[in-house]
Amino acid sequence: MNILFTGIINEPSWPGGEPRVAKLLASILSQRGHSVSIAFLPRDRPFWKIYPWSPPHVIVDSVAVKIYRHYIEKISPDVVMSWYDYDISAFWGSILSKTPTIAQAQTLWPVCPKADLFNMILESPCEGPNWICGPCVVKQGRSTGEFTATSPSALMPSKLFSAMQINKINNLKSKLNHAIAIVSDSLLLKNVMGTLNYDLGKVHVIYNGVDLKTVKPLPAKSEKKTVLFLSNNISKQKGFHHFVQLSKNLTPDFPNVRFLWVGQQTFHGDTFETMDYIWDAQELQGIFQSSYLLLLPSLWPEPMSYSVLQAMALEKPVVAYDVGANKEAIVHNKTGLLAEWGNVDQLTSHVRSLLLDEKLVKQMGRNAKKRVEENFNLKQMSNNYIGLLDEIGSIKN
Repeated sequence: MNILFTGIINEPSWPGGEPRVAKLLASILSQRGHSVSIAFLPRDRPFWKIYPWSPPHVIVDSVAVKIYRHYIEKISPDVVMSWYDYDISAFWGSILSKTPTIAQAQTLWPVCPKADLFNMILESPCEGPNWICGPCVVKQGRSTGEFTATSPSALMPSKLFSAMQINKINNLKSKLNHAIAIVSDSLLLKNVMGTLNYDLGKVHVIYNGVDLKTVKPLPAKSEKKTVLFLSNNISKQKGFHHFVQLSKNLTPDFPNVRFLWVGQQTFHGDTFETMDYIWDAQELQGIFQSSYLLLLPSLWPEPMSYSVLQAMALEKPVVAYDVGANKEAIVHNKTGLLAEWGNVDQLTSHVRSLLLDEKLVKQMGRNAKKRVEENFNLKQMSNNYIGLLDEIGSIKN
């Protein structure tokens, strides 16, 4: 079967877990005898400038749709897997080409205008489109420089702009109904899609898998215990300020513990170290191996974090907030510890307890690896995708 991957996350410089999963899946499918090719448009798309709102606030871009459709019709794949692409232009180009199309929903873009279900006004998780979507999107846009004081959104009444965002989700839903299948990497996203009346018969939950053959747990090389935090941006959704606060809370009692933030080098502090984003898979594995535990202080309802699975595969317990899909991977008191959402004192207490109990950390690490082996292994992921492709092939024929 000839399979085409589309979407900007396939661009080599795109960071995060989703590109790692896409590359892993491409490798798996190739090994199984399928032909996999990739198509994406550059990040800086000049034709977007004609729109009053920057991406991801548009659903489709007619120029991008035309380019994708032309390319898809030219190479004529059997199936298109459409990954995150700012908007759904790649997906819609595929649908118009009348090619069976799988929508890959590794993030929350099918249910949120901002793709993260984090309310920028209340600074708390939300459950989907609601009356505050407009001001929320505007606030995020201003913080990232996408909106200015003179933009149309700034002049539009909040209720009207909120209604527009909800309409965009409805428009998105109507277009995604044309997918032959939608793949989610968590039950969380499928459940939220259910509340928005998506056709759940098309939604397949396929957990991401870790290649356990490349995972070789080793003792930490560093004399210092390292509390690892991964984030390639400075945003409240990612909980970076809780990581900073936690490091301030614990450094006086644990002066030899290293609090390491991997993913950026622009924000600095006296109680933590920073390191730039790591692209090399082996180097990243080395960072996991030399760490004592992984900290995930994300405040948004994060879908299945691939970093969590990688850390668990390397026998590292994870301390996180009980939000999003975290509990689908982390079993409280067995493979890690879950804190009440936003309770940085409880998060701190959890890390403290593990820093004081190496025996417990080792046991949790063993449990974590076993959980990955049983529920998030590459063979399981591979078989689920192959099964889905076989099903699509039989429908097509």
